[in-house]
Amino acid sequence: MTITALVAAWLGGGCGDPGRPPFLAEVGPQVAVVGEELVIVLVGSDPDGDPLEYSFSSYSLPTLRDGAVLQPTPDGRALFTWTPLADDLGEHVIEFVVSDGEYQRRMPTAVEVRGAAGEGSQPVFVEPLGEGLVHDLADGPCVPEVSITVQDPDDTTLELRQEAPVIEGSALAVTPDGLGGTWTWCPSAEQRATAGIHELVLAADDGDNPPTIKRFSVWLKRAGEDCPTVPPTLQHAPFDVETLADPELIVTAGDDVGLPFPPIVFWSTESVPITQMTSVSMMLVDGNATNGTYRVTLPNPAVPLGAGSTASLHYLIAVGDDDGCFAQSPGDDTLHEKRVTNPGGPGAGPCQPCSYDAQCGGQDDLCLQFGAEQAACGKACSSDGECAVGLVCSAAAVISVEGQGGRQCVPQTGGCNVVSCEDDDSEPNDDLAQALDNPPLPEGALSGRRLCPLDEDWYHLVLPQRARVLALLSGSPTPDMALMLTTEGGVPVTLEASPGTSVEELDSPCVDPGDYALRVFSPFDGAGEYQLSYVLDVAAC
Repeated sequence: MTITALVAAWLGGGCGDPGRPPFLAEVGPQVAVVGEELVIVLVGSDPDGDPLEYSFSSYSLPTLRDGAVLQPTPDGRALFTWTPLADDLGEHVIEFVVSDGEYQRRMPTAVEVRGAAGEGSQPVFVEPLGEGLVHDLADGPCVPEVSITVQDPDDTTLELRQEAPVIEGSALAVTPDGLGGTWTWCPSAEQRATAGIHELVLAADDGDNPPTIKRFSVWLKRAGEDCPTVPPTLQHAPFDVETLADPELIVTAGDDVGLPFPPIVFWSTESVPITQMTSVSMMLVDGNATNGTYRVTLPNPAVPLGAGSTASLHYLIAVGDDDGCFAQSPGDDTLHEKRVTNPGGPGAGPCQPCSYDAQCGGQDDLCLQFGAEQAACGKACSSDGECAVGLVCSAAAVISVEGQGGRQCVPQTGGCNVVSCEDDDSEPNDDLAQALDNPPLPEGALSGRRLCPLDEDWYHLVLPQRARVLALLSGSPTPDMALMLTTEGGVPVTLEASPGTSVEELDSPCVDPGDYALRVFSPFDGAGEYQLSYVLDVAAC
């Protein structure tokens, strides 16, 4: 018998039908960031309906099996998760394999691991300055136009968009290249009547890095003295300092029913109108939202001027409640002035906060940006042996916040996080898009959840028919947590944010069938445990 005949007989089943090989969908090239979780969904299928097994390997990443996890899902797919370390920087190939027990299908996948510090490839918001603005409704019904400017070192176009929760009635006009735009909002009569604080969330997405998020608080202040409740209290005493580090401001603030958001500082190195100042939210360090102590550090204005120089910080501190009532320091139309003197001398060590290179160690030690929220000192090096335990020498030069470059001792995990927080198994659910990609949350209780600093948790709800959503959030006292129901498009439906507590009972109006989301968040930094439960009240609608 010829070979052709043998093959024909084999295919015809003369030796038993061995079946057909499985299929594995392409996932395309991947970009991973040191210290951030990479998630790849593997979708396999088998024409004969055979059960599938998944595996992976990489010649250039011999330790990949120690840190990566491949978890099968009930629908026959597999979830690959991996958090690269500093040793993994560079370009690699990970080979994914699906097998039906007899045949295998291999899929080599290119993965580029980028550093979390100093890579400078992600978009950066240049405008708006700071973290918020205060609009006195006595000055007019519309909030001043917010200009938006984004810089990206390696892209000429990107996507600029609003993220949920979207402020109802607001509009974002974006330039064709996505590198700029304007945000406008004329609050409705109902919004002006309730005043209070709203949050604008902007995202700049270059398609290569995780989107850069810009949160900007918009505070509506009631016209004149029209405050229906007791306004918040705010106490602050400025004083001059001599320091190479960034100076800090301390305030005591509170409200009879609690503050919905921490105080905000408007500051500048010159005495200018508040609309030209940078703003930054303070952090609760002691007490609670009813009566607490808050702090914030500001960039040292004397460091760029050299040792022995003195410069001033001009600032105003404001705090508001849910009723649109405000307190500020100073209480008149003036500004505080804090004089800061640079004494010179050695700077801080690795992972200490900084704003300028001169605040770090020696002449070649740099101030590095770790993610969007944190800048910390590195230490010049040429090998791992020069770095302390837990640090490694970067494989290539990293770029400082002032544009200087050099190899530096950086954390093995990629970030100088002061607070360690391990996410729960509901992740990824940090935004509305991730939530809608996740399976719907069933009615009932969900325990053992964890909110991490600078994080939010979103949960997908599906209403099969018109109903009210009744939800209960029960969390640890710190940080103060809030609960919101939004539409599929991110428009808020109901918000429960009782100040000073992490126990929130949400009772929505009747809403139509469709997709919705529950958002668990905190205006205060910190990590905390919580439980979440909900039911649908169909009979009420």
